[in-house]
Amino acid sequence: MAIAQSATLDAGADENSPDMDDLDAAKRRGVRARRESMIVVPQTDDEGVCIGIYDVHSESGEHYMVVLDQPECCDCPDTEYNGAENCKHRRRVALEITEEGCPAPGQEIGDYADTLDSHREALREDLETVAGMLDPLAD
Repeated sequence: MAIAQSATLDAGADENSPDMDDLDAAKRRGVRARRESMIVVPQTDDEGVCIGIYDVHSESGEHYMVVLDQPECCDCPDTEYNGAENCKHRRRVALEITEEGCPAPGQEIGDYADTLDSHREALREDLETVAGMLDPLAD
């Protein structure tokens, strides 16, 4: 599906990728933050300025809230149960800010709104594709 490619910073594992079993928990979180399909949606005020809160939609279908300026402030199970200070969702927000143009707290959403529109369109196309696959099953 198109969204997996567009919402992932790295195309995935290759022959140079580390074996996840050889990595400690923090490094595994970093690898998953980069590889997994996630969409980061910054919350903004009425003027379109990021308020430092981000909704992270993961490939599992779950979504989590990250408050960037507060340590251990993601409502994911990894943070809640393992005390992960930098879960994969917080790491993904940081990656989106530094590499993909997502606004940092206090910055305007700007062109990142176009990125979100592209994700939305890809999701619509994926939905149409899946619905088309299901139509023959309804008969």
